[in-house]
Order: sequence, then C-alpha cells, then structure tokens
Amino acid sequence: LLMTTWTKEATDTTISSTTTGQITASSLEVAGSFAANGPSSTFVTMSSGDTSPDVSTGNIFKSHSDGVTIDQFDGGVCGQIIIIISGGQTEYDVSSELKGGTTNIRTDAGDVTMWVCESATVWHLLSWMDLSIDLSSDGF
Repeated sequence: LLMTTWTKEATDTTISSTTTGQITASSLEVAGSFAANGPSSTFVTMSSGDTSPDVSTGNIFKSHSDGVTIDQFDGGVCGQIIIIISGGQTEYDVSSELKGGTTNIRTDAGDVTMWVCESATVWHLLSWMDLSIDLSSDGF
C-alpha cells in the first residue's frame, strides 16, 4: 500500500502487508483507481459452519458452500462496508445484531448481500441481490 501523507510538503510512505495498526487522517482522497480486498488480492472465504465470521481481513467475502446461519460478524469497525457472495445457502439471523427487517434472510449460491457496520456488534443490511429474480425492472 502506498500512501501519500501531507505536511508542509508531500512525502511518500510505504506500508507493508505485515503492518498492523491504524492510520488517522482528517481526509483521504484517492485519485485514479482504488480497490480493497482480502489479504490474497481476492475474496476471503468464510470457514465452514462459522456463525460469526471474522471480517477484519477485508471487505469482500464468500460464504462457505455448506449451509450456515450467520448471526454476527466479528472484527468490524464503524463505517466498514462488507460484501458477501453466497457460496451456498446462507441464512442471516436478523433477530440478533444483524439488522435487516423482521424475517431472517436466506440467500442461495451466487446471491450477494452488502452490510455496513454501525459499531463493533451492530450491522445493517444495505442491499441484497437475489439471482433467482428478474432485476431488470423496479430497480434495487
């Protein structure tokens, strides 16, 4: 990751992939292309049967191909947005810290959900793409 920090004059700071911690700035602007992903430059696959997967390692994830009910995401920070591609049938328990209406959400392989973190334990559903329905009308 190459970041430019501004004081009286611009200097480049290189941060290696092993660097941990927090970078604080009053603003951040990215000119040109930007992408964030997991540590291997692709999505992070969630572990089989994990009902509260750790999302601290990226922003794009794929649930395991076996069925699982997720009731929490661990390791999130306020403002973090995550995208989950369903690897198999995945159910989201919205009676817990996941806020997504009044009825649990069931997704199938290829469906996509997007969540935003309010706090370390509260997540809100932003969108859900269901591959089994016609998305050509009514927007989403």
